[in-house]
Amino acid sequence: MLDAIVGGLIGSGLALIGTFLTVRDSRWGRTLATEEKASAILLAQLRRLRHEDRLLQDHRAGVDFMEDCLSAILAFRDSRVRRRLTASLNLLVDSDQWARSLQAADAAFSLNQMVHHHIRECIEARLDRKRLPDPPPSWAEARGGLVDYLTRTQDDIDAAMEAHEVEREEAAARWESGL
Repeated sequence: MLDAIVGGLIGSGLALIGTFLTVRDSRWGRTLATEEKASAILLAQLRRLRHEDRLLQDHRAGVDFMEDCLSAILAFRDSRVRRRLTASLNLLVDSDQWARSLQAADAAFSLNQMVHHHIRECIEARLDRKRLPDPPPSWAEARGGLVDYLTRTQDDIDAAMEAHEVEREEAAARWESGL
């Protein structure tokens, strides 16, 4: 009789452990599926932004874009990932708006490329269950002061373009004098 009771207790304990593991794994699977779907939606929206240059200039389309992205971001269970993705999305939208008023389209383009890449890194890390990557220094710098960052970056780009033009003209002059 005692053997039957001990066997029943061991069997019940194993069944309880099996049930716990099954529920845990199914919950993790549902979470992963939800986050994969949200990732696909967010990346599709970012692709749309990249291909439709004037998307954020139309107020209604910009609001729809933000709502679609934020609803996808809310599907991520990790609050650190949600905060980082939201901050990156705000950088994208704000840089586009400031670029027009500051005439800093090249700086905004450069910043947007970096932010797109960082968003993809964050999503990939989350789906692979890896540690969230550190933001690039320019990301943190832009978050600290976007207007200053865009102005300084645009000035650097303009100076590099002028230096390149001077170098090209000097090379053309050397080439013509060698004829």
